[in-house]
Amino acid sequence: MRDENGLTLTELLVGLIVIAMLAVVAMPRLGALVQGNRVDAVVEDAASDMAFAISEATRRGLPVTVCPAAGEGDACDTAGVWRDDWMTFVDVNGDGTRDADDKVLRRRGGWGTGVTIGARSAHATSRLQRLTADADGLFTSLPADARLVFDVPAAITDITRCLRFSNVAAESVSIGSGRGACA
Repeated sequence: MRDENGLTLTELLVGLIVIAMLAVVAMPRLGALVQGNRVDAVVEDAASDMAFAISEATRRGLPVTVCPAAGEGDACDTAGVWRDDWMTFVDVNGDGTRDADDKVLRRRGGWGTGVTIGARSAHATSRLQRLTADADGLFTSLPADARLVFDVPAAITDITRCLRFSNVAAESVSIGSGRGACA
């Protein structure tokens, strides 16, 4: 009698079917994980830029503003519409708009489609058009309950992160239970 090692064709096919079924079950969870990590990366970039603005304002003794960028240029979006790009600049006169003598320190963008950013506050009439840190490292003209809300509208699961601001710094990142909702 010969001792043979290996699998029969039937055993191999059954093994492949089991692996395929496990992959079908795991794919949605993997997609949600990837999308969640993508949102987390954008939130971390935003929090980093807010901390950078505070440190630069105190270091330079001048106001530093973070605002949504308007298109490809180096101007703020005057409507306060946050997309996937924003810039941080030294705001010499402290008016919250980028003038010719204001130096751009950082420009973020290029995450592509998929993550939407909304600026919200406690009052419907208040819009978060910009964040300006003064020479003492405090945000000025900050509406109550100011926050940036990061959503993935086409997500497999509800993915929402909020970055809230106080008069000192970016306070917290909270995970919402539904689209656009934060605790």
